[in-house]
Amino acid sequence: MATTWQIEERDTYLYVQVVGSYGGVDEAAAGLTAIVERCRAAQRWRVLIDITAMAGGIPPRDRFLLGTQAARVWGQRVRAAFLAPPEQITHFFENVATNNGAAVQVFADRAAALAWLETGRLAG
Repeated sequence: MATTWQIEERDTYLYVQVVGSYGGVDEAAAGLTAIVERCRAAQRWRVLIDITAMAGGIPPRDRFLLGTQAARVWGQRVRAAFLAPPEQITHFFENVATNNGAAVQVFADRAAALAWLETGRLAG
């Protein structure tokens, strides 16, 4: 089963829930592109991407490729907070995306992710 990217407009941000098994770089890159297209249409540039329901992990090589892709597609305009299971968080994707100019953070806590989306600052 491949992943599905369900995108909803919320008051001040887009909520994206990724469900299913990780389907590879091409599928995930298409999801990143769909997000920026929806951002443009909705004129909302903050995005909470919930991958807690995605089965399986993302290999390190793919995290690197997707980090560069996110920076290329989103630029500095999109601010994206990823919500992930704590045991899967390595910050590798985040570091690659940020080093290439994207505004991306990965969180295990939903409240912290939403606070960062709102302020652009990490708590504590």
